[in-house]
Amino acid sequence: MNASNSKKYLLISKQSYFQDLFSSLFPLFNAELVQEENEGLEGALLDFDSTKKDSILAKINSLKSKNPNLKSIFILCEPFNQKKLKELFEEFHPDFILPVDISSEEAKAFLRALFQKEQNLISKIKISNELLERYKVSAFDKIGKMEALVDSLSEFYDLEKVRNLRMEAHKLAGSGLSYGYKSLGELCRLLDIKLMPLLEPDLKSPSSDFITFCKKIIRQTLFAFQKIDLQPEKEKPLESYKKSPAKKEKDTFSIYLVTADTLIQHMFNVHAAKKRIKLISETDPKLAIENLESGAIQPTCLIVEMDYPINKLKGEDVIEASSKKDPPRIGIIISDDNLATEVGLVQKHFSFILRKPITESNINLILNQLVSSSLPASIKALIVDDDPDAAIILKNALQELHIEADILTDEKMLLATLQQKSPNIIFLDLGLASYSGWHLLQTLRSDIRYSHLIIVIYTGNHSPEILSKGIELGADDVLLKPLDFTTLNMKVSYLLRRNRVGIAERDLDYKTGFSTFEKFTKDVEAYLFSIPQGFRLGLVLIKTSDLDTLKTSYGEENISNLIQGLSIIAKINFKKMLASGVISEGFLALLIEEPTSGEIEFEFETLVRDFFRDIQIYSKAEVPIKLSSGACLFKNSSTLSFNKIMEVANQALSLALKDDKQRIIISYPAGEETSSSQFTPCIVIVDDDTDLQSLMTQTFEREGYQVISFTTGQEAIDYFVKLTSLDKKYILILDRVLSDMDGLDVLKGIKIKFPTNIHIIFLSSLSSESDIVRGFQEGAIDYVTKPFNLRVLLQKARALINL
Repeated sequence: MNASNSKKYLLISKQSYFQDLFSSLFPLFNAELVQEENEGLEGALLDFDSTKKDSILAKINSLKSKNPNLKSIFILCEPFNQKKLKELFEEFHPDFILPVDISSEEAKAFLRALFQKEQNLISKIKISNELLERYKVSAFDKIGKMEALVDSLSEFYDLEKVRNLRMEAHKLAGSGLSYGYKSLGELCRLLDIKLMPLLEPDLKSPSSDFITFCKKIIRQTLFAFQKIDLQPEKEKPLESYKKSPAKKEKDTFSIYLVTADTLIQHMFNVHAAKKRIKLISETDPKLAIENLESGAIQPTCLIVEMDYPINKLKGEDVIEASSKKDPPRIGIIISDDNLATEVGLVQKHFSFILRKPITESNINLILNQLVSSSLPASIKALIVDDDPDAAIILKNALQELHIEADILTDEKMLLATLQQKSPNIIFLDLGLASYSGWHLLQTLRSDIRYSHLIIVIYTGNHSPEILSKGIELGADDVLLKPLDFTTLNMKVSYLLRRNRVGIAERDLDYKTGFSTFEKFTKDVEAYLFSIPQGFRLGLVLIKTSDLDTLKTSYGEENISNLIQGLSIIAKINFKKMLASGVISEGFLALLIEEPTSGEIEFEFETLVRDFFRDIQIYSKAEVPIKLSSGACLFKNSSTLSFNKIMEVANQALSLALKDDKQRIIISYPAGEETSSSQFTPCIVIVDDDTDLQSLMTQTFEREGYQVISFTTGQEAIDYFVKLTSLDKKYILILDRVLSDMDGLDVLKGIKIKFPTNIHIIFLSSLSSESDIVRGFQEGAIDYVTKPFNLRVLLQKARALINL
């Protein structure tokens, strides 16, 4: 082993067994244990004694001051259980916690996890950081419940405790694999299977060997929760676990967003996806620092929240970690509305500052500016000038801006060159040999094929009339000779940015990011003109109760923030929205494509639920605000005008406003039928494992499906009983082992009212041949056993939808 290239880990332990074991194992991974503190340490293994917390924390801080990326590993000199691990993870945030009586196999598994960093992600479905963090907490709590139940069973046998233990194991078995905790899922599945025979009512207490087996499984889950796999693939030799260089992720343009605010993350993700910008979101600043320092992520732009509530880190720590060789553009998010603070931050040469509350129009504008200022090499220019010297100067200057430029000295070849080169921008000289530049400008502007081109007059004529005449005939700007590089950079950046922005800021409501009502009216009229006759559309109006009274009671800023949140929630929930506008504060208008009454009602109910949930979170008070909605569903027709549709929707809204409750009323133009043949498939998930349910809901909603979730069988039966008819295709994903009944009973209850039109997929850890056969006999279309692959489940649902 080459000591100079090996990874060094400091061992501070009085446990001779531990010292001997790891001293023999570390060299197998090209690493060594050292006894003295120095710089260049990868990590430290320390004895942990709860009576010496302060000294241990001081030691870790001292080591990290010399080695900022140090991994902290605790050797637990106390009982190795969930309660103690949870306490230590929450208080000290170590990378790993190991028991003092660790076995040789457990030690090897730990070292594989330490050096390989293998995540065991089986599903390729992307899981949000927020959802993953929530699952970690939930899974850890389930392990704690299992641990307590096993300890209790060792004292006396209780059938109810066995049922509860099996239920917790069953849930983790189903969700562990999907969330990337492969070992955790497999261990809990094994425990689930072993517990099945103990559910017989006449069975006596389990043997001591069985209790020992259960305790062993629980111990292994505490390793598995730390991504330490105790059952590695045998065919992989130890040498294959050497740490490989971090894979670099760098695109032409990418953004790394580091913020704990999930609402800001969502808004950035939505707008970045629309503009096809690669955006990576990170909630934990510690992970962001690791990714930036290792070079695993090399963004074009880094956007960081300065006031961070996690891991006692601040935005400055993340910014400091960004690459020194090729530093990204840096934007910051702040809450402080103070001029002195902002001036101080500007002096640090940040590219831009976003102050909370952040609107969607703020994000849209920032993304447009970032993309346009990056000026990717795909931008092409054509210089039309019969003076080669002047043309070459301009070409070289454009190349400095990363714009590919071609020169055309014979203007007679202009149309042929445009077809061949397809430029984004043209620099057009006026004094050409065969044709006047003015005539060529008029020709291009009259040709629909080149209406998108940016055209800049490039001339040595400094007459004041040149600019006004150029703009009048359709030029975008005028650039004067001799060339000034600063002026060129400014004009080109502006023109390219303007070409990308699309909708002018004056057409946007700055609080919500929605269009003004005037712009919304024009958008709807354009859709009515261009969309085929007979195509079904919906105009939805959403209005809040008396805002003036609420502002007096709860503060104008608080209520304005709630209204801003309402617009964001509306965009999220109304998934087929074509256009959106603001009639007045708290009064929104939406144009929806191919709606059904059931969809609109469900999306409004979801909007109300999410809106009041956010009020509880952000206002921490009961705000007596009421939402009312009126909608007009119609088939596009030449006889229908925007004013007529608006009138019908307003009449429906007036009726809804008279009701004391949150309500939506749907109306139709005179003569139209009140039902729709159009539908969006609905995925109904019935599973009492809320972690797995959340993951499936997120996956299907990303694919554009309507998703309804229940945790008990009775809730699902009640939902279908209340439906008067099925106006869409339903896919029912049904767990067999529910807390209140067997999934088979749920299926029977639903089929009493709707024997057809509902396609059922059983999702269960009951994988015996008899269970699967019985599921099909009762009417299931498919049967998927846990643990399962989310991509496979998604494809099965798609196949059923297309039947």
